[in-house]
Amino acid sequence: MQILRIDGMPPNLNKYRNMHYHVLDKEKKRWAAIVKQLVQEQDIQPMTRIHQRYEFWFKDRREHDADNYACCAKFINDGLVDAGILPRDNFDHILSLTVCQGGISKRPYILIYMDEVPDLVQV
Repeated sequence: MQILRIDGMPPNLNKYRNMHYHVLDKEKKRWAAIVKQLVQEQDIQPMTRIHQRYEFWFKDRREHDADNYACCAKFINDGLVDAGILPRDNFDHILSLTVCQGGISKRPYILIYMDEVPDLVQV
């Protein structure tokens, strides 16, 4: 299992749906660059097929809707593909994606747990 830590949060669904497409494109590119740098710094190795869990650490105890933060995976998984960590971000390569709350932290962050699934050997 590999764990990627990302300090900060990509736009949640409430912000994402209201972004102008030019702003959204810039934000996607910005997050792809952030992810690429972090996978190098954290020595994340390429994988083919994974189960993935996003664990969100928020700065306060306010209620956070899980589905609003699930869309953060879009920015990060696109970045993992751009960085060469995953071949694609479709169901052939990300077999499951789970979103959960980790707890409270003064500085919000996300832990992404990536558990590689061995390829099936055909005889």
